[in-house]
Amino acid sequence: MMMLISGALFLLSAMGLLPLLPATQTMLFASGIFLVSFGERCNHYPENLNIPVYDDFGNMFGRRCKLNPRINTVLGIIMDIVGGLILVYATIKLFI
Repeated sequence: MMMLISGALFLLSAMGLLPLLPATQTMLFASGIFLVSFGERCNHYPENLNIPVYDDFGNMFGRRCKLNPRINTVLGIIMDIVGGLILVYATIKLFI
């Protein structure tokens, strides 16, 4: 969802439809959000695993919880770092 919102913000600022915001800083801001979101998406398995849910006494509930486990991939870590640096730089330039 954040990737779609940041893509829409990027396109709106590139087309000049946000006249109150500087276009370059807004595009950098949207790019940083997109890269961080994409990096986090790369760090999760695409399939769901069924994990049993237990109560405090060790009894299993009647349902199972679906979980996307987190793994750290090189691509995800690089995109998180680069996107975070771009996001911090763009936030400083945009709001200060």
